[in-house]
Amino acid sequence: EAGIVNGDLVQNLVLHLTPRCNSTCPVCYDRYLSGRGEMSLDQVKGLVQRFKHTQVFLFGGEPTVRQDLPELIAVVRSSGNQPVLYTNGLRLANERYLQDLLQAGLEAVYVSFDGFREEIYERMRGGRHEYRLKLAALANLERAGVLTGIGTTVARGINEDQIGPLLDYVRDHPFIMDLSLRPVYLPGVDPEAGMGRFELLSPEEINGMVSRHLG
Repeated sequence: EAGIVNGDLVQNLVLHLTPRCNSTCPVCYDRYLSGRGEMSLDQVKGLVQRFKHTQVFLFGGEPTVRQDLPELIAVVRSSGNQPVLYTNGLRLANERYLQDLLQAGLEAVYVSFDGFREEIYERMRGGRHEYRLKLAALANLERAGVLTGIGTTVARGINEDQIGPLLDYVRDHPFIMDLSLRPVYLPGVDPEAGMGRFELLSPEEINGMVSRHLG
């Protein structure tokens, strides 16, 4: 409560806007949180007004399924805080939609992106088609000059070979502000995905791959 009373003490505020999603990722742990409801616009407004100079992370599910997302972003921005969208990026492939969010006051975006092969998305996400949509989203974000972070879920035998290409992509694209590499979360994996302990990489293994690539 003390942090809420003095909003300047709080650096990050995470809002789970909705449990709904427009993808069916077999590696998503969010199915275990499906009991959450949606936050109303009034709830968001009442909460963010208690903070100042805070990064407000807009999470789901997938927040872009909310038709009122531009209005939610505007509420966060007008409260004196920084709205940051966490998204699978699928709807950001539509440049006009992205512009609507930016005009509402969106300042930064984190996109889940697991590598540069269609097969990765067939195994880990909602299908091969997601790869092209995510590439289009990243291109739109770059053209618009939006500060963008990439979140990558890494699984052995599926996409650990993409760590190098992802690091190269970040180096060559200054609009990318952050690359987050995390192991697949096994308790959240759909049993039908056929993943187990073999696919699990330790943080030390991932750090080693990054270190070797960067020299």
